[in-house]
Amino acid sequence: MKIRLFLPFILLFIFPISTFAETINSQEVEKTTIHSHEEEDSNFESSLNEKDKSEADVEDGSTQFLEIESNVLEEEADIEEDITVNTTSVEKISEGNVTEIHTTINDEVSTNDTTNEIIDNHLTSDEMYLIAVNENSASKKLELFIEGYEKFPNDSRFVDGIQSSAQSLLTWARRQHNQMQFSTAIDRYERILLAPQLNSTIQKSTEKHLTYANNNKSVPSAEDLSSNASKQTTVSGIFTSYVDAYEWYPEDGRFQQGLQSSAQNLYNWAVRQHDSGNFSTAITRYETILSVNGINQTLIGSVNSSLADAKIGKRSANIILELAVNESSASRKLALYVEGYGFYPNDHRFVDGIRLSAQLLLNWARGQHNRGNFDTAIDRYNTIIQTPVLDDTLLKTTEKHIQYASTGKLYPTVEELIHNAENQGQVSAIFTGYLDALLHYSEDERILAGLQKSAKNLFVWATKQHDLGNYETAINRYELLLSASNVNQALVKDIHSRLQDALIGKRPANVILDLAQKEASASKKLDLFLEGYMFYPNNKDFYNGISTSAELVLNYATKQHQQGSFDIAISRYDFIMSIKEVLQSIKDRAQLQKHFAESNKKIPSASEYFDQAMSQSTLTVRLNTLLDGYSIYKESRQLRDGIHQTAKDLLAWASKQHESGNFSTAMNRYETIIELPTVPNNIIEETKVKLRYAKQNSKYPTAQEMYNYANNQTSASHLLTAYIEGYYLYPNDQRFVNGINNSAQSLLNWATNQQQSGNFNTAIDRYERILSAPRVKTTIVLEAEAKLSYAKNNKRIPSVNSLISEASKNSTVTGRFNILLDSYFLYPNDKKLISELNESAKSVLDWATKQHQSRNYTTALDRYNRIIQASAMEVNLISVAAIQKEYAVNKILLPRILSIATINSSTTLKTGAGESYNTIATLSKNDYVEVVAIERNGWLKVIYNNRTAFIDGEKVSVEYYRTDQKNGLLDGMVIVLDPGHGGKDPGASANGIVEKNLVLDISLRAKKLLEDQGAIVIMTRETDVFLELHERAAIANSSNADIFISVHANKFNGSANGIESFWYGKHEKESSIKLSNSLQNALVQATGMNYRRVAEGNYHVIRETKIPSSLIEIGFLDHPNDSSKLKQAKYKQLAAEGILQGIINYFLK
Repeated sequence: MKIRLFLPFILLFIFPISTFAETINSQEVEKTTIHSHEEEDSNFESSLNEKDKSEADVEDGSTQFLEIESNVLEEEADIEEDITVNTTSVEKISEGNVTEIHTTINDEVSTNDTTNEIIDNHLTSDEMYLIAVNENSASKKLELFIEGYEKFPNDSRFVDGIQSSAQSLLTWARRQHNQMQFSTAIDRYERILLAPQLNSTIQKSTEKHLTYANNNKSVPSAEDLSSNASKQTTVSGIFTSYVDAYEWYPEDGRFQQGLQSSAQNLYNWAVRQHDSGNFSTAITRYETILSVNGINQTLIGSVNSSLADAKIGKRSANIILELAVNESSASRKLALYVEGYGFYPNDHRFVDGIRLSAQLLLNWARGQHNRGNFDTAIDRYNTIIQTPVLDDTLLKTTEKHIQYASTGKLYPTVEELIHNAENQGQVSAIFTGYLDALLHYSEDERILAGLQKSAKNLFVWATKQHDLGNYETAINRYELLLSASNVNQALVKDIHSRLQDALIGKRPANVILDLAQKEASASKKLDLFLEGYMFYPNNKDFYNGISTSAELVLNYATKQHQQGSFDIAISRYDFIMSIKEVLQSIKDRAQLQKHFAESNKKIPSASEYFDQAMSQSTLTVRLNTLLDGYSIYKESRQLRDGIHQTAKDLLAWASKQHESGNFSTAMNRYETIIELPTVPNNIIEETKVKLRYAKQNSKYPTAQEMYNYANNQTSASHLLTAYIEGYYLYPNDQRFVNGINNSAQSLLNWATNQQQSGNFNTAIDRYERILSAPRVKTTIVLEAEAKLSYAKNNKRIPSVNSLISEASKNSTVTGRFNILLDSYFLYPNDKKLISELNESAKSVLDWATKQHQSRNYTTALDRYNRIIQASAMEVNLISVAAIQKEYAVNKILLPRILSIATINSSTTLKTGAGESYNTIATLSKNDYVEVVAIERNGWLKVIYNNRTAFIDGEKVSVEYYRTDQKNGLLDGMVIVLDPGHGGKDPGASANGIVEKNLVLDISLRAKKLLEDQGAIVIMTRETDVFLELHERAAIANSSNADIFISVHANKFNGSANGIESFWYGKHEKESSIKLSNSLQNALVQATGMNYRRVAEGNYHVIRETKIPSSLIEIGFLDHPNDSSKLKQAKYKQLAAEGILQGIINYFLK
């Protein structure tokens, strides 16, 4: 390209000749005798290493066009290596103007000024910057950057270029300097110092170089300076050395790093002096650091901040705090905390420290005080008084100390002050005693505790005065308590509240209410209720109490009235009528009675009012007279009944008028009846229905018409409404009662569907209609109530399974029962739910039984009542709960076994065990009584209405319940054990053994074992008594037991031996055979006796017993081996265990 051809010449003529000459190697200058130009490369050694040579050489291509006598062109230290780059840069100026530029260069070779003018007139800031950057001569580069800056002062590139080129020129000049070329160096130093925007580091370094050059002194070498710095032993010396080295060689990285690190070390040392309070030393070092250029600005910021603090004697908060914490002297500790607070008033640590150390100093000074060192103590006391942020209590305490010390008195001890306070006779004096003690020892825990206790006691005393109405006394004590600053804040809050109430004469509601309820005087009672209502208008107790007590005042006035004290009565009547909160009915009565008093007449009695009313010829006048009497004698049943009857008569009379077409007359009387007090609801509702017809000038329908009308309704709602109306018109017509329940059930079903569809408001409306209807069955009401509660919460009715699941998750038996009971109301016909409910009720009953036996009677009663009152309960559950409830009511523990007889069909209770006895009562099917004994003839001895009675065992079903709730293999099984013979019948005898005694012993042992396994055991006899055979069978048949076992021993010919078991096939044959075999096998195995036989035996006790039965013979008394065993207690126990195991095998196998 053309531009590449002329590039060397462009470069030649753009640069001033004098500058060009500066690039020639000093060795070459000597050869060509060019001495007029100062060679900037004069210190380049011919022995340059390879790197230096590569930096000094000019690109080969340039020598082809620059025909200079010199063979080598050497450049300044910062010459650009790649001339091609320069070429490119020039190409960018303008390829189209190459010829013009060439011509211009040829014209400007001889002068620098012409070149400068060309640059000023033709180059942009970018072009100017590129030329400066690509300039090889440090001097010229600096000049170009200065020209660029002057032309483009806002372009920061030129300012940066001035710094870099000035540094390069300084480095070059230093080499000239050290080669003794002082004039050349001085010239370049002065050029540098004339540069604008020169940074202080280069400026100061240049000035230092210039001073040495002007004095013909060489610049110290970097190695000497580095060596000198390393020999210093103080941080200041090291810093000073690095400052000096950096000022000579600011471009040397060693000195840059050394300057920063030594400045940081000197700063750290100065900070330590600062923290130790050596502020002058610290200030000197801070200012030394700040006087040096080139220090990291972050460090400079820290130094400036520290210097400002040091000048005002300020140290860091943490340092002061550390010194204070570690200080052992209370005075110096306090001084340090005060110092910290002075500089850091918002740091709570200094506030807390001042208060703590002031207390410590006070304690120390008190010690000096009580040793007689009064002056020392007073000095420290005054120090505390002058200390900021102390609370008034400590200041007052200190002042108290000064008073004692100033008069040469020893300070009282804590014990003396507490003793003085506690020996006061009044709560106020005790409190003030502790207040005084606190002024002496503001931090003593014993005094503070005594103050709190006495403050509480004084407050309690003051509140009592307050509650009694002694407001001034209470106010005085409240204010005394509030004058103390150390009283517990929770108590202070209560005191403030009480004080505000006392100032307006207000007492707590419960206090006024209690006083009112205890007040005997009716007038004072009323005043108290009025007082309470004035301060607590939203409290219903006061509002209701006003009328209640007003009625008492009225009763008192009535008494005075009847005693002839008419004026007293009138004043009370007027008092009652003046109170707007009193019920109008009471005011009306007062007004009525006042009328009699003003005429000096006594009030007629209730009977007189009744008689007077009954003598009236018209119902209306009779009714008014009864109402006057009733307003005075509301408790009079005679007057109430009179009003009821007259209302009925008036309704009948009005109904006749109605039927006769006298609608206005009927309406008048209907409205009178509706407004009457104490009239049954059915009369009111009937009257309302008839009034509605009368207002329409129409007669009310007959029962048949009403019934037909109701039946013709097509919706459940209309059906219910019509049947209700029919019921009110004809309450004795059962058709309407049935219709109400049928339509209520239909409406309930319809409303349920609406609810499940999300139409909650519709469902709510229908449920409420059902609940407001008369004569609705309880089951329907409960279901409607349960579903209504869900609908009001915008909830659908859960499924049965989800309700059962929810109940199962409840952690308590009562909780599960309650959920299932509520669920039953939603699904009263669901068999699964009913079953779950009854199972849950059994669990509740078991739990209640445990509570009962633990004497938690109230808890047990609650659970019994829940079961008794619940719907869908099995009869036996209700009966058990009801009977156990009677025990709990009387706080009696339950018997171990509870026997309950449920009536199978209507029967009578007798005074004795037989039909010939007198009848006590007749019981219906499913009634129940508690059985206390089985009589010999099969009759049952029972408890009925807390008295003993008897009932035929054949007409009841007996159930047994264990209240000790043992869990065994025979849990709940009922077993009759019949020890054979007894009394006058000894049975067999041989070898000193009597059968009746042996079998009773074994049977009693078996009874205990059976009961331990949860069985319920009925004994035909437990002592040596005689029973007829038929009595034993009767007991078994009345017991409703599971099995019957008659226990015997045998005797024959002395050779027969072993165990026998007998059954009979009249009743329960198969079960009896199974029972006999089980007993036989178990007895033989347990005792090791001979297995004799199992056979049918026609014995009365097993023939006439209607339950599975067996008669066992446990051995032969006349056999030597058998009898020897039967005499042993061990064998008897083994026989009992055999009976137990035989019974277990019978039931479980």
